[in-house]
Amino acid sequence: MQRIYTALCAVILLLALGACSGGGEQFAAAHILISYQGAMRSTQTRSKEDALALAEQIVTEVAADGSNFGDLARKYSDGPSGPRGGNLGRFRQGMMVAEFQAAVESLEIDEVTRTPVETAFGYHLIQRLEP
Repeated sequence: MQRIYTALCAVILLLALGACSGGGEQFAAAHILISYQGAMRSTQTRSKEDALALAEQIVTEVAADGSNFGDLARKYSDGPSGPRGGNLGRFRQGMMVAEFQAAVESLEIDEVTRTPVETAFGYHLIQRLEP
């Protein structure tokens, strides 16, 4: 388990370092990752169906009362950025998987995806931030 988190932290660090180097449009986002058994780098035992149901429940929480995205990320996210409120920092186009990048680009600043975004890592709820 520790090796997985260490590897994920190394990837995040490399992404952060790459975001600081020149060229290209910068983006920033926070996310809540709901992973499932069989997803890339997942240690979860929940089914894909249960993960989707949980992700949809969180979407409802955000929409219903404007819950603080960072608080929800700390509560629910399976990703290593969860303790930081899901904040992924800045990144350049192409640094994230295609589905995630497309979702970020479709959002306005502070907007949150209205449906979960599926990638190889699981389901994401994404909030676009000011870079």
